[in-house]
Amino acid sequence: MKILCFSDSHGRVLSMYEAVQAEQPDVILHAGDSEDSFETLEELLQKEQPHIECRGVLGNCDRDQNLASRGLHQRTHTELLTVSDKRVLLLHSHQFPELRMRGDYSKALAFARERRADMLVFGHTHRQERLDLDGVVFVNPGATQWGDYAVIDISDSGEISVRLVQG
Repeated sequence: MKILCFSDSHGRVLSMYEAVQAEQPDVILHAGDSEDSFETLEELLQKEQPHIECRGVLGNCDRDQNLASRGLHQRTHTELLTVSDKRVLLLHSHQFPELRMRGDYSKALAFARERRADMLVFGHTHRQERLDLDGVVFVNPGATQWGDYAVIDISDSGEISVRLVQG
């Protein structure tokens, strides 16, 4: 299973569309601060590649809107989903200022562990990261507005590998 991860696209659709064409994912996750670019991409993919599942959360620059009227999943600030038997917690991380300010992952890790997450996909810092903390894989795809993204592959045996792509 191939998961393509974006965050902080800030209105830019083209870099995400190009990454989708290059990577051909099964699932796309957006960790917030889309400013409607992910929603635009999702609408485009519904027509071109409807088999790709798209999920996203709100970031601190996003406004809550009625996406159901556009045929899209409604966004919240966090979402817990299961992909290939792995529990993936998706959030923007502006809820954890200590992560951005001091690189302190303890509260985010506790939040993920309370939800029995195997992975935490987050954004907000605009810095690409891949960490393994107490059995939880942390992935920040970076700033998609600059062409950054991450690819998570989950093997049939459940092994998780992460590739960070810089724009």
